[in-house]
Amino acid sequence: MEKTFNQRVVEEFRAHGGRVEGFAAILLLTTAGRSTGRPRTTPLAYREDGGRYLVFGSNAGAAEHPQWYRNLFAAGGATVEIGDGEGGVTTLSVRPVDLDGEERERRFAEQVRRVPAFADYAARTDRTIPVVALHPLDLSADPAIAGRVLAQLKLHHEDLRRELADLRTRLDTAGPVPGPTSPPNCATTACSSATASGCTTPARTAPSPPSRSSTPS
Repeated sequence: MEKTFNQRVVEEFRAHGGRVEGFAAILLLTTAGRSTGRPRTTPLAYREDGGRYLVFGSNAGAAEHPQWYRNLFAAGGATVEIGDGEGGVTTLSVRPVDLDGEERERRFAEQVRRVPAFADYAARTDRTIPVVALHPLDLSADPAIAGRVLAQLKLHHEDLRRELADLRTRLDTAGPVPGPTSPPNCATTACSSATASGCTTPARTAPSPPSRSSTPS
């Protein structure tokens, strides 16, 4: 199955310590699906702002809010992965706050100045593009939140195990990979004619017996 663009970005992010070619600053947001409860990971452009992380629900200017935005507020929390600047990735639990009013307008205008494509996204849709502040959580302060985060991480782990098992099954049922096919060797294989194509060695002709018409003197 061909990977989606987001799947390729997620893989590159995790393999290269949070760096993805062509992107200045992105994070991975993992939310629980509203219907399935299974984890959904989405790469998002972000800005760090005083210890919180701002993300933008542009959905490339589509008419509807992105699925990650709906999942995020339905669950009331998520996890993010962010490059630590030293070749590693830090995972945090976060609480979302939907910015509104003057603060939302100011933060979105700042993002447009940094990344002009967001002005194009806003021009394509009649909806107000959400600006969401992701606040890292201190899990030690609330055991109940820690429990919910742990449950979500377990779902994420189980989902990865299912994907790995599916990959192994497909590899097991694919059968051996055929090796290269060599052309027939006419030294050991009878060719249908002297000009048979694909022969690597010409057929050998047995030498003629000596003539008996004369004897040495």
